[in-house]
Amino acid sequence: MAYAFNSLLERHYAIGRVIRFRHLQRGRQATCFEILTAGQREYLLQLFPPEYQLPWLQRAMRVLETASRQGFPAPRPEASMPMMPSNPCLVVNGPQGSHLVLTEIVGGQHLPLERWTPVDLSHLGLRLAWLHRILGEMPTIPTKPPSLAEQVRHWSRASLPHHRQDFPAPSPAHVDLLLPMLADHHIDAVGLAHGGISPEAILLNADRQIVNVVDWGLCQAGHPAQDVVDAFVYWCIRPDGMVARDEAQALLEAYASLASQPVKYWQKVVLGWCGRRLIDNKTGCRPLPRGFGTILANPDSLTAAISFCQSK
Repeated sequence: MAYAFNSLLERHYAIGRVIRFRHLQRGRQATCFEILTAGQREYLLQLFPPEYQLPWLQRAMRVLETASRQGFPAPRPEASMPMMPSNPCLVVNGPQGSHLVLTEIVGGQHLPLERWTPVDLSHLGLRLAWLHRILGEMPTIPTKPPSLAEQVRHWSRASLPHHRQDFPAPSPAHVDLLLPMLADHHIDAVGLAHGGISPEAILLNADRQIVNVVDWGLCQAGHPAQDVVDAFVYWCIRPDGMVARDEAQALLEAYASLASQPVKYWQKVVLGWCGRRLIDNKTGCRPLPRGFGTILANPDSLTAAISFCQSK
């Protein structure tokens, strides 16, 4: 494996001779390796599976490059040796249909979910608000994509890739419930969202400060606050389905303190989040969040929980 990667790196990047590969756990989307070159430079090699379609991934890496250049704590992609100097490539073809992304090395470790405190979630809320300010200054997709209802309808008929059959899939009945709600509320993309917020995507240092946000492969058009819904579902809903109110209020208050436009109506955001997570599941890019079937059966309950905690 190291020999094959070394050949690819020599072909695409001017980083010199690689003298060490070391597997790292960085997020959940890509297989990652730490690379040390003969010139004592360190990089992170990310191997995204074929399910991450190349146009999506190219766009996501452009967004990541811009965010990192504006000081957001995220790894900066390394451009390959371009055929066209005015348009350097950030994603190259890897083995067996995969995609390779080379970035600067990232530090930090993810914190187990049960160890997060309201103080940690307040820090996360501030980071998400900062990220969404940066994303709000970026252009969205030049051509208007199909409506979210059309995308869900298309992907709901697809089968999961054979190696992702262990992903829990939503019930067809839940999809039938979601489609009319998406059509009734005209869920349109109003900006960009990270799309992959989870405990594994947030890397902290020994002082519990967020030093890197990874897993950018699903950065996409949508409502930025869908990232907040991700955070709420992962960190603020307990395994028994009850809301951890202190954690939820810490997250939402911190986010609202820096968000340029506080979210007043969460219903569309939650419905859009349901649609995006279902598509991510059916394309084999991301397993469904915990309790997704229950949320999909009654998204108004999640909407009410977020609105209630935000208003306190």
